[in-house]
Amino acid sequence: LTTVGQGHQQQKDLVSAVQLIEKSNCLSCHNVQEAAVGPSYMQVSERYKSGKNMPQYLARKIQTGSRGVWGQQQMPAHPGLTASEAGRIADYILSLAKKETPIPLQGQLPMTEHKAQNAPNGTYHFRAAYADKGAQGVRSLTTGADLVLRPATIQAEHYTRMDPNIRLEERAGKYWLGNIRHQAFLMYDKLDLTNIRKIVLGLVGKATGTIELRVGGINGTLVGSSDLATSQEIPIQASGLQEVWLVYRNPIDGNTQIALDWIRFERGGNP
Repeated sequence: LTTVGQGHQQQKDLVSAVQLIEKSNCLSCHNVQEAAVGPSYMQVSERYKSGKNMPQYLARKIQTGSRGVWGQQQMPAHPGLTASEAGRIADYILSLAKKETPIPLQGQLPMTEHKAQNAPNGTYHFRAAYADKGAQGVRSLTTGADLVLRPATIQAEHYTRMDPNIRLEERAGKYWLGNIRHQAFLMYDKLDLTNIRKIVLGLVGKATGTIELRVGGINGTLVGSSDLATSQEIPIQASGLQEVWLVYRNPIDGNTQIALDWIRFERGGNP
């Protein structure tokens, strides 16, 4: 379980580290749990988990190689790895020895972490991952799945993709998206629209034109629209995890622009 932003990025970096390890043929000498030609990653993690500047030390050894640290076997250099890539591998190795309370595989989990962190719009990111032990000459196989639970109201600037002409605006520590003109778009990936019956737009100031809500692409299926002069609500007909696109249309006056602060997803009864 992680919080959005830093925690989500950490999860992405760990997954990236495993991919780098596989690509760099590290598993021909190292396994996760058991020693092979070299020490296991768990042994390395236990040795260096509390040392000073250990991520930097390990990253440097990964790039330049070493000899005599774990017996006489030499670890070859990996000059093809950048400092950032070696750092991600080092962080992954050091994470193995961290003792964290696991989340039960079944049962109920109270969603109270956002309250403790004073984050009313906090997001929960669950990742389930598995790596087998591999064997000498056979790399460890890994797989994983993610589940992200978002609040009903999301900030407009937390987009996945954005039209390059849209601008992030700020005043007194508050942010919104401005310069949204005819044909401009915003995309939000993997939003669960199950039982969502309408979307409410938090516009900044008055607005004209139309907002379309499409799924699957900027020209994907139209599931709702709203004339902004009369309503900031978009009734929708869609369900399941979707790639959601908001597209602004105002062909009559292409110079008109709108600004968007937030988006709220409101539930309804079963259709």
